[in-house]
Amino acid sequence: TVRAKAVLGFETHVSLQEGLVQLLSWHYDRAFPYGPDQKQLLQGISSCSAYDKECLHGAPVFPCAAACAHETQCTTSYYDDVTAVTMDLTDACETVLYTVALDHDLMEIPSAVSHLAKDKRTHFKSQLCNIAFVSENSPLVRRLKQQTQKGGALKHGFWTLVPLPIPSFSIGDEHILSLLPKLSPSGFFGATTKRAIYCDPNVIFTNLATILEEAQMKPLQEGTQGGTALLIGHKQQPQHKTTTIVNQEKPTMQESIQAAAYRMIRIGMIDQ
Repeated sequence: TVRAKAVLGFETHVSLQEGLVQLLSWHYDRAFPYGPDQKQLLQGISSCSAYDKECLHGAPVFPCAAACAHETQCTTSYYDDVTAVTMDLTDACETVLYTVALDHDLMEIPSAVSHLAKDKRTHFKSQLCNIAFVSENSPLVRRLKQQTQKGGALKHGFWTLVPLPIPSFSIGDEHILSLLPKLSPSGFFGATTKRAIYCDPNVIFTNLATILEEAQMKPLQEGTQGGTALLIGHKQQPQHKTTTIVNQEKPTMQESIQAAAYRMIRIGMIDQ
């Protein structure tokens, strides 16, 4: 190092031992970016910008609100400021029903105004356990803010609304980001919440109690911290026989593939 300083003017700022640790950690983080224990990670990946794909070398970076996010390396999103709010709202909820409706022109949530919404079996008794993520700039939120006392929770049907500061322009994988609560719900709800049931804004469950009973029939394996189940709906059979003329059209390729995927998932779920 003395010769390098004299000839090249180079002066080290990191010792050889520390430099080797950083070099090995850089390669380790890229080989196992989110290993079995995040605390085992060294410091390689944290030196990269979350948006520097060349530096990250393929290591995935998740939104900070996601359960899979690296504790020192994640991307910010419009969910970051509301996770504490939803955790506080659902703190006393053992089970949460939730939906995501982020359209900027949202006037109402279809499930909230359906005649079935009056049936108490379609939602939970405590309105705080029924959460709907919506855009704060939507006409629905603006209207409810005018009708609600300042600081009060926004309520729409059986839903408690959680407004999000959605940008008016699209940024990259905006559609995937909008589904973050659906893909990674554990970071959004209270510590006492054991189950989170997602449904689309235009879907109503006719009996939540039955869904919970069926979920308990498939207990998690010992040592498992959580699990995900796919609910597949079915059409209710008419009570009386009727004669109906139906013009059946050949399903599209996409519909056929989706139907086959649902059958495969169902077979996997019931262990056939």
